Amino acid sequence: MEIIQLYVINSYVYIQLLPVIIGFWAWKYLEKPYRLFVIVLLYSALNEMFKIYYGTYIVKGQNRILTNLYNIIYFSFLFWLFCKKVNNNVLKKIISIIVSLYFISIVYELFYQGIDYHNQTQVIPYIIGGFGIMVCVFYYFVSLLNSKEIISIHRNLLFWIAIAHFIYYLGFTPFKIGENYYASFDKYYYLFNVKVPITFLKCIILSIGFVCSRQKIQ
Repeated sequence: MEIIQLYVINSYVYIQLLPVIIGFWAWKYLEKPYRLFVIVLLYSALNEMFKIYYGTYIVKGQNRILTNLYNIIYFSFLFWLFCKKVNNNVLKKIISIIVSLYFISIVYELFYQGIDYHNQTQVIPYIIGGFGIMVCVFYYFVSLLNSKEIISIHRNLLFWIAIAHFIYYLGFTPFKIGENYYASFDKYYYLFNVKVPITFLKCIILSIGFVCSRQKIQ
């Protein structure tokens, strides 16, 4: 069982390098916001690798703080990206509200509920963030229906980013509700393997997006 769990962890880490590699391959064809996205994806992969080392050799079993910091950075970037690339005033107002709720919920968990972010992951903030990204994707697709861009949509990297993260948060956000509870029981540890197929699908979709966006200018 330990061998299987180790394989799952390693797969989860290395899978995330795929879109990073292809992103750098398509680097010179990407706009600045998308280049920043490649950097964020690189940070994501390196953070997962460091989490294993941190939780094993530095502070044993207490690497959740790295996950929580990552969530703050990743959600903030995705909201900024949608706000930057989607010309929709309604969406920008919604993003402002969601981001405010996201950070308020972090304060609520830390100072009212007393959740230790070294041992437990975000719950309420993650649910708000995941739901918020799905709302952004919805408004993005609505804006596409009212534009001529839909003809060449497969060459728009934001299209692939939207699909990848909609699927990811649709599948993973419900799991976050009980993550801290199940994490304390070894017999439920297999539930954490759900990260692998969802992350794998997300990385494949993003990789396809980088390939298609590279072909856009060629």
